[in-house]
Amino acid sequence: MHLISLWSLSNHFKNKVFPSIKKNKKIKIVSAFTKQKNYSENINITKSKSKFLKEKVDYVYISSVNSKHFKSTLEILKNKKNVICEKPICLKEKELRVLKKISKKNKKFFFEMDQYIYHPLFLKLKNIIDKKLLGKLLCVDCSFEVPLNDKNNFRFKKKLGGGALYDVGYYPVSILYKLFNSKKIRILKKKIVKKKNINI
Repeated sequence: MHLISLWSLSNHFKNKVFPSIKKNKKIKIVSAFTKQKNYSENINITKSKSKFLKEKVDYVYISSVNSKHFKSTLEILKNKKNVICEKPICLKEKELRVLKKISKKNKKFFFEMDQYIYHPLFLKLKNIIDKKLLGKLLCVDCSFEVPLNDKNNFRFKKKLGGGALYDVGYYPVSILYKLFNSKKIRILKKKIVKKKNINI
Protein backbone atom coordinates (compact mmCIF):
# COMPACT_ATOMS: atom_id res chain seq x y z
CA MET A 1 0.00 0.00 0.00
CA HIS A 2 1.36 3.41 -1.02
CA LEU A 3 0.51 6.26 1.34
CA ILE A 4 0.04 9.62 -0.34
CA SER A 5 -0.77 13.14 0.82
CA LEU A 6 -2.10 15.97 -1.30
CA TRP A 7 -0.62 19.47 -1.45
CA SER A 8 -3.49 21.67 -2.66
CA LEU A 9 -6.64 20.49 -4.45
CA SER A 10 -6.84 22.01 -7.91
CA ASN A 11 -9.97 21.61 -10.02
CA HIS A 12 -7.97 19.53 -12.51
CA PHE A 13 -6.86 17.21 -9.73
CA LYS A 14 -10.37 16.86 -8.31
CA ASN A 15 -11.97 16.22 -11.70
CA LYS A 16 -9.32 14.15 -13.50
CA VAL A 17 -6.69 12.72 -11.15
CA PHE A 18 -8.54 11.99 -7.92
CA PRO A 19 -11.07 9.57 -9.52
CA SER A 20 -8.15 7.44 -10.78
CA ILE A 21 -6.40 7.41 -7.41
CA LYS A 22 -9.66 6.57 -5.69
CA LYS A 23 -10.08 3.43 -7.85
CA ASN A 24 -6.55 2.20 -7.15
CA LYS A 25 -6.59 -0.20 -4.21
CA LYS A 26 -2.81 0.08 -3.81
CA ILE A 27 -2.97 3.79 -2.91
CA LYS A 28 -4.33 5.35 0.26
CA ILE A 29 -4.77 9.12 0.62
CA VAL A 30 -3.73 10.13 4.13
CA SER A 31 -4.51 13.86 4.10
CA ALA A 32 -4.63 17.10 2.12
CA PHE A 33 -2.96 20.43 2.88
CA THR A 34 -5.28 23.09 1.48
CA LYS A 35 -7.02 26.37 2.27
CA GLN A 36 -10.32 25.02 1.00
CA LYS A 37 -12.95 24.85 3.72
CA ASN A 38 -15.08 22.06 2.38
CA TYR A 39 -14.43 19.11 0.13
CA SER A 40 -17.09 16.51 -0.52
CA GLU A 41 -14.71 13.53 -0.62
CA ASN A 42 -13.75 11.78 2.60
CA ILE A 43 -10.26 13.29 2.97
CA ASN A 44 -8.64 14.52 6.16
CA ILE A 45 -8.04 18.24 5.52
CA THR A 46 -5.26 20.01 7.43
CA LYS A 47 -4.36 23.70 7.42
CA SER A 48 -1.15 23.20 9.43
CA LYS A 49 1.86 22.87 7.13
CA SER A 50 4.16 21.65 9.92
CA LYS A 51 1.69 18.94 10.90
CA PHE A 52 1.22 17.95 7.27
CA LEU A 53 4.98 17.64 6.66
CA LYS A 54 5.43 15.39 9.70
CA GLU A 55 2.97 12.78 8.47
CA LYS A 56 4.43 9.44 7.43
CA VAL A 57 3.69 9.06 3.73
CA ASP A 58 5.47 7.66 0.68
CA TYR A 59 4.59 10.51 -1.68
CA VAL A 60 3.19 14.02 -1.65
CA TYR A 61 1.18 14.98 -4.74
CA ILE A 62 1.32 18.70 -5.66
CA SER A 63 -1.48 20.28 -7.71
CA SER A 64 -1.07 23.98 -6.97
CA VAL A 65 -0.55 26.79 -9.51
CA ASN A 66 2.65 26.68 -11.59
CA SER A 67 4.49 29.44 -9.75
CA LYS A 68 4.35 27.49 -6.46
CA HIS A 69 5.56 24.12 -7.77
CA PHE A 70 9.28 24.67 -7.21
CA LYS A 71 9.07 26.02 -3.64
CA SER A 72 6.56 23.36 -2.61
CA THR A 73 8.63 20.54 -4.13
CA LEU A 74 11.78 21.87 -2.47
CA GLU A 75 10.11 22.08 0.94
CA ILE A 76 8.77 18.54 0.70
CA LEU A 77 12.13 17.11 -0.44
CA LYS A 78 13.83 18.87 2.46
CA ASN A 79 11.37 17.04 4.72
CA LYS A 80 12.55 13.78 3.16
CA LYS A 81 9.46 12.81 1.21
CA ASN A 82 9.08 11.76 -2.43
CA VAL A 83 7.20 14.21 -4.66
CA ILE A 84 4.80 13.85 -7.58
CA CYS A 85 4.17 17.30 -9.05
CA GLU A 86 1.92 18.40 -11.88
CA LYS A 87 3.72 19.99 -14.81
CA PRO A 88 5.74 22.13 -15.01
CA ILE A 89 7.67 21.24 -11.88
CA CYS A 90 9.92 24.30 -12.45
CA LEU A 91 9.76 27.52 -14.42
CA LYS A 92 13.57 27.92 -14.60
CA GLU A 93 16.40 25.51 -15.33
CA LYS A 94 18.37 26.61 -12.25
CA GLU A 95 15.41 25.56 -10.07
CA LEU A 96 15.61 22.06 -11.52
CA ARG A 97 19.29 21.86 -10.59
CA VAL A 98 18.42 22.81 -6.99
CA LEU A 99 15.78 20.06 -6.80
CA LYS A 100 18.18 17.46 -8.20
CA LYS A 101 20.80 18.43 -5.61
CA ILE A 102 18.46 18.22 -2.59
CA SER A 103 16.79 15.00 -3.80
CA LYS A 104 20.18 13.34 -4.17
CA LYS A 105 21.27 14.57 -0.74
CA ASN A 106 18.12 13.27 0.98
CA LYS A 107 17.84 10.15 -1.22
CA LYS A 108 14.33 11.01 -2.35
CA PHE A 109 12.70 11.19 -5.77
CA PHE A 110 10.65 13.84 -7.50
CA PHE A 111 8.45 13.18 -10.50
CA GLU A 112 6.77 15.50 -12.97
CA MET A 113 3.30 14.27 -13.89
CA ASP A 114 2.39 13.89 -17.57
CA GLN A 115 -1.25 12.98 -18.06
CA TYR A 116 -0.77 11.18 -21.37
CA ILE A 117 2.19 8.83 -20.69
CA TYR A 118 0.07 5.74 -19.93
CA HIS A 119 -2.90 6.61 -22.11
CA PRO A 120 -3.75 3.62 -24.39
CA LEU A 121 -3.63 5.75 -27.56
CA PHE A 122 -0.23 7.18 -26.68
CA LEU A 123 1.14 3.70 -25.91
CA LYS A 124 -0.23 2.40 -29.21
CA LEU A 125 1.32 5.29 -31.15
CA LYS A 126 4.66 4.80 -29.38
CA ASN A 127 4.58 1.09 -30.24
CA ILE A 128 3.98 1.92 -33.94
CA ILE A 129 6.91 4.35 -33.95
CA ASP A 130 9.26 2.05 -31.98
CA LYS A 131 8.58 -0.83 -34.39
CA LYS A 132 8.95 1.52 -37.39
CA LEU A 133 5.64 0.32 -38.83
CA LEU A 134 5.32 3.63 -40.70
CA GLY A 135 8.86 3.62 -42.02
CA LYS A 136 11.18 6.57 -41.46
CA LEU A 137 9.41 9.62 -40.07
CA LEU A 138 10.62 12.88 -41.56
CA CYS A 139 8.43 15.39 -39.75
CA VAL A 140 6.01 15.54 -36.83
CA ASP A 141 3.32 18.19 -36.52
CA CYS A 142 1.54 18.29 -33.17
CA SER A 143 -0.67 20.72 -31.28
CA PHE A 144 -2.73 20.75 -28.10
CA GLU A 145 -5.59 23.15 -27.51
CA VAL A 146 -8.21 23.72 -24.84
CA PRO A 147 -10.92 26.39 -24.67
CA LEU A 148 -10.21 28.91 -21.91
CA ASN A 149 -12.97 31.47 -21.53
CA ASP A 150 -12.29 32.56 -17.94
CA LYS A 151 -9.80 35.46 -18.13
CA ASN A 152 -9.32 35.20 -14.35
CA ASN A 153 -7.78 31.75 -14.80
CA PHE A 154 -4.19 31.54 -13.48
CA ARG A 155 -3.02 30.61 -17.00
CA PHE A 156 -3.49 34.28 -17.98
CA LYS A 157 -1.40 35.59 -15.06
CA LYS A 158 2.37 35.73 -15.51
CA LYS A 159 3.17 35.95 -11.78
CA LEU A 160 1.33 32.64 -11.23
CA GLY A 161 3.35 30.89 -13.93
CA GLY A 162 0.74 31.33 -16.61
CA GLY A 163 1.21 31.34 -20.36
CA ALA A 164 0.70 28.85 -23.16
CA LEU A 165 4.19 27.32 -23.02
CA TYR A 166 3.89 26.26 -19.37
CA ASP A 167 0.36 24.89 -19.90
CA VAL A 168 -0.98 23.55 -23.21
CA GLY A 169 2.33 24.24 -25.00
CA TYR A 170 4.04 21.79 -22.67
CA TYR A 171 2.35 18.83 -24.36
CA PRO A 172 3.39 19.17 -28.03
CA VAL A 173 6.97 19.83 -26.90
CA SER A 174 7.24 17.08 -24.26
CA ILE A 175 5.47 14.42 -26.33
CA LEU A 176 8.27 14.54 -28.92
CA TYR A 177 10.81 13.56 -26.28
CA LYS A 178 8.58 10.79 -24.94
CA LEU A 179 7.65 9.37 -28.34
CA PHE A 180 11.19 9.19 -29.67
CA ASN A 181 13.15 8.57 -26.45
CA SER A 182 15.33 11.49 -27.47
CA LYS A 183 17.08 14.35 -25.75
CA LYS A 184 17.73 16.06 -29.07
CA ILE A 185 14.69 17.59 -30.73
CA ARG A 186 15.15 20.07 -33.58
CA ILE A 187 12.49 22.77 -33.72
CA LEU A 188 12.04 23.80 -37.34
CA LYS A 189 9.60 26.63 -36.78
CA LYS A 190 8.18 28.56 -33.86
CA LYS A 191 5.89 31.50 -33.42
CA ILE A 192 5.24 33.11 -30.04
CA VAL A 193 2.31 35.48 -29.68
CA LYS A 194 2.22 37.69 -26.59
CA LYS A 195 -0.52 39.75 -25.01
CA LYS A 196 0.03 41.78 -21.85
CA ASN A 197 3.57 40.35 -21.58
CA ILE A 198 2.39 36.73 -21.52
CA ASN A 199 2.60 34.16 -24.33
CA ILE A 200 -0.82 33.03 -25.46
